[in-house]
Parts: sequence; structure tokens; C-alpha cells
Amino acid sequence: MDEERALDAVSAPPAGLAALYGPDAVPLALALCAQIALQRPVWVVDGGNRFDALWVAEYIARSGRAPEPVLARIHISRAFTCHQMAERILSLPAEAAPLVVLHLLDTFYDENVPLAEARRLLGALWPVLRRRSRSAPVALTLLPPRSERVADRASFYSEILRRADRRVGPEQDLPPAPPASLPLLPSLSPGRGLEKRSGARGRRPPALSRWGNPGSGGEPWD
Repeated sequence: MDEERALDAVSAPPAGLAALYGPDAVPLALALCAQIALQRPVWVVDGGNRFDALWVAEYIARSGRAPEPVLARIHISRAFTCHQMAERILSLPAEAAPLVVLHLLDTFYDENVPLAEARRLLGALWPVLRRRSRSAPVALTLLPPRSERVADRASFYSEILRRADRRVGPEQDLPPAPPASLPLLPSLSPGRGLEKRSGARGRRPPALSRWGNPGSGGEPWD
């Protein structure tokens, strides 16, 4: 895939939700982060531990710029469970834009999380991502389930691809349209049920100050 053409498809127009899929999805997302950070801050939520600061630094250096000041504009947080992914995104401040989410669905494929719970959390996230995309770019990298044991979650992947404003990836990797009887992602209020759960555990949403960036040595959220 031609990188310049693919990046144009993701970053223009200046708002909207783009879904990146296929083998080039992560490199394209990292290149997008670098290009945005050359001009302004960008927020990254990493659900697959795929953010490669060295790759991004080398990409920036090839543009003739010093990597350190640019990397300092990339605010990154990592999520290792679907509950953390939900908390990261739902607690983002309004100024956290543009937004790139790496491997959004990986944590939702965890077979130890009941299907209904994974669907509930993803349904809470979708309206937030959609609302953010109306005023600033939102880019998601997506993979289908890799295990047959969670094949019943393949609809997460196909539904988000179907609902995205733009899809960037090889046509042959697009999943078939889901059957009409397949339920859509639930339309839940952002954070509904999560606040109650967090309150029961005595946890507060993370603050922006706990974000790290790959240039400053700051640690992402625990």
C-alpha cells in the first residue's frame, strides 16, 4: 500500500473516524502519530503493546527534524485489559485530540471476559469515539480474533469496520457483511455502568498528568 496515499486517507478531512486494518495497520498508525506530532500533540491509547518509540523516532528523523521535541508531543497510555481500555478512553479530557487507538479490540478478545461484559464495555466506548471523531481525527487499528475460542466476537471487528467513516487496508482483508440477524454493538451511554463499578472499588478515573510520553521518560498509566 502506498504510504502517502494511505496517510492522506486517514488524516483528511480533519475529522472523522478511520479504521486501519491488515498487515500495514500499525506502521501506518505510527507514521500518522509522527506526522501529527510534527505539528501538534496527539494522544495514543495502546491496547496491544504495539507503540514503538524507536520506529517513530527514526521516522521523524527521516523528515529532517530532531525526534525528541516531536516525541514529547505524543501522549501515550497502555491498556492490558478491556476494563483498562474502557477507563482510558472514557476518562480522556476534551482536549485529548487527535486520538489514535492501537489494537482497540485485542483486550476485548480475552476469553476470560464474558462475551456480554466485553460487548457492554465496547458499547460504552463506541459513542465516545464517534462523538470525538466529529471534531477531530480518530484512528483505530483493528485485528480480527486470532483464536477460534472467541470466534463469537468476530462481529466486533466487522461492525466497527462497517461503521467507520473511512477504512484503510487491503480490500481482500475486509470481512463479509454480517448477517442481518446479528445484533449491532449496543448503544449505551458513555460510561454507563462503569462509574458504578469504579465507585464500588473506590477507584477514580486516571488524571491526564499520569500520561507518559516516549520522549520524556514519563511512564504510562499502570
